[in-house]
Amino acid sequence: MFRKLILILIITAIAAGACRKVVFPELQNGKTLLVIEGNIDTDNKPWLIKLTLTQDYFDNNPPPYVTDAFVTISDDQATVDTLFYTNEGIYSTKTGRQSVIGKTYTLTVNYDNRKYTATEKCLAQEKVDSLTYEFKQQKFPFKEGYYISQHGLEKPGVGDYYLWDIYQNYILKSDYGYFLNDDALVDGQYLHFTFPFAFEKSDTVTINQYAISKNYYNYLLDVEAQASRSGSPFDTPAVNPISNITGNALGYFSVRSKISNEIVIK
Repeated sequence: MFRKLILILIITAIAAGACRKVVFPELQNGKTLLVIEGNIDTDNKPWLIKLTLTQDYFDNNPPPYVTDAFVTISDDQATVDTLFYTNEGIYSTKTGRQSVIGKTYTLTVNYDNRKYTATEKCLAQEKVDSLTYEFKQQKFPFKEGYYISQHGLEKPGVGDYYLWDIYQNYILKSDYGYFLNDDALVDGQYLHFTFPFAFEKSDTVTINQYAISKNYYNYLLDVEAQASRSGSPFDTPAVNPISNITGNALGYFSVRSKISNEIVIK
């Protein structure tokens, strides 16, 4: 009986293998869309906007650059800045510019006889009082090393959203994707929170904190959700992240206030 059972299992396995077939589905090419990417903030630096086009799903080449668009950024006091093409789809102002807290900015892109616009306001935030560091032993899932804590007041009034960029010796750390949070549970409190990155002695650590809009916060969450797809049948359907750009374009134009602090681990 035992030998018969093994024989049945072997035959079943062979039959299953014989029935396996690799299928390459024929995907229809979608309509080519404009992709607009750009962030401006309170730093004094040239404003940059990147324009590319969508491409076929299995196309491994870099996305096509848009080189012949007319791009402007204007504020709510009728000041207009024109951006000029540089290279690789990048349009730039000729000099340093900075967004002003409280002002609203509108990006306008004219391309291929179509007009695309996006509008956001530069939001306020409280200053960071200080950065400190503390050495911690290895404790799963965190490594041994020095951990940076930030101290400061969260701006009173529910509805604030934040993005942090953390740099180790001026190299962006992206271990956990976008580092985001809101004030739903901490509105108006004085906060002491620790970033989940281990640093070493002599490291220079730079923390950039941005006050961002709720729409941009949700856009980044959508991007993270799509980037974390494993390709399994249990993934949610692939969709384009939300966009604040009118005219049926993809991407996002954000306006952010920025606070930057730096500390050296001695």
